[in-house]
Amino acid sequence: MTATVTADAKPYDGTTTATLHCSLPSGVFSPDVVTCSATGAFASKNVATPQTVNITNITLGGAQAGNYSLSTTTGTTSANITALHITGSFTASNKPYDGTTSATVLTRSLTGVIGGDAVTLTGGTATYNDKTVANGKTVTLTGASLSGTDAGNYILDSVATTGRQRSTTRRWPTVRR
Repeated sequence: MTATVTADAKPYDGTTTATLHCSLPSGVFSPDVVTCSATGAFASKNVATPQTVNITNITLGGAQAGNYSLSTTTGTTSANITALHITGSFTASNKPYDGTTSATVLTRSLTGVIGGDAVTLTGGTATYNDKTVANGKTVTLTGASLSGTDAGNYILDSVATTGRQRSTTRRWPTVRR
């Protein structure tokens, strides 16, 4: 008897754990009760579509399981591990008025990264919403991306300012006598 084992797709979670479904498409006589189960793991924890799932320990269960045998107890199937969606945030430094909307990023962080993964928010251009002097100015970071050895397992959904929004300060002219 041959069992059919399939694996569920999953978003990236930093593990090779696979959720399997085992079925016996034919070969069980009525009214016998025979089920099957299996364990398995993705070949890699990383995003791939499709990715090999190695199946081990296919076993039979149920009241009449002893009356049947499996042709194999191992195998492979495939399923997708898709990228995990995360968000970024940053703070910008205050600056004296200089007639531009340019801003400098002070700190960057990511929310949703699996513990132990090497992923950072890099690059981009930070700008104030306008060049006038004011407190609580909105700063936007565009063109930021992910870097690091595990960056390919993630999709950056958005980048928002965090903490207090930054201000520009009036630059007073120097008067010489």
